[in-house]
Amino acid sequence: MIARTTFRNFTRTLYSRPSICQVLQSRSYSNDVTINGTPTHENLRSAFAGEAMKVQRYRYFAIRADSEGQVEIANLFRAAAKVAEDHSAGHLDFLLEVNDPATGEVASDLDGMLDSASFGTKHEGDQMYNEFAQTARNDGFEDIAEWFEKLAGAQAKLSNRFNGAVLE
Repeated sequence: MIARTTFRNFTRTLYSRPSICQVLQSRSYSNDVTINGTPTHENLRSAFAGEAMKVQRYRYFAIRADSEGQVEIANLFRAAAKVAEDHSAGHLDFLLEVNDPATGEVASDLDGMLDSASFGTKHEGDQMYNEFAQTARNDGFEDIAEWFEKLAGAQAKLSNRFNGAVLE
């Protein structure tokens, strides 16, 4: 069992930091130098992917810990997921100065973010998940193929929602 003091120290450190919104609002942007194509840009892309994946892993781990009655461990995973979420948002803020790292689309404002999200989900719904389903089926994994097909349908619907969103 994790020691309560360890968890409390971890969460105290976590919540004493400024929020990602405060950090983003305080950042000043410079158009003098671009990170595009530099090793720093690649490092940010790699760090963003790792932190974003960590968020989902830790959230899943928390659910599993909860299901096994390990509340302290679940809380630790949720707190760690929040830290990773803040880290990935910080990386993404720098990356969006160039483009959306997932789609390559310009996403420097909300309109561009909606377009990029629509583009990405349309690609996933129309192409990617259908190709993944076919591969899974060819490999003999019918249950995984069906999972990918369900995701393709969900992504197509989400793309339509992004397309229909209107900024006020």
